[in-house]
Amino acid sequence: MKIFQGIPRYRYDELAAMPTISQGWDADLKYDDGVTRIWLQRTTPADGEPFKHTASVELHDRHGGGWRPVYQYDADHVSRIKEGITE
Repeated sequence: MKIFQGIPRYRYDELAAMPTISQGWDADLKYDDGVTRIWLQRTTPADGEPFKHTASVELHDRHGGGWRPVYQYDADHVSRIKEGITE
């Protein structure tokens, strides 16, 4: 498992309390520092998500200029990670 140093992992209650920066089709952007974005998914395992409260982490690709999904984690148990996200 890759270790992503310095990327914050917020618990579900913390993410839910944050203002929504932007709303996507199935997730709310809750954190964006220009390098890292954290989305709180509105979908559940019944919809194909790995966890009940899934948080998806993206990193800014400074070479390509876009955002690259890197992993998802369980916002109820922040140490549970699912790597290998594909777009």
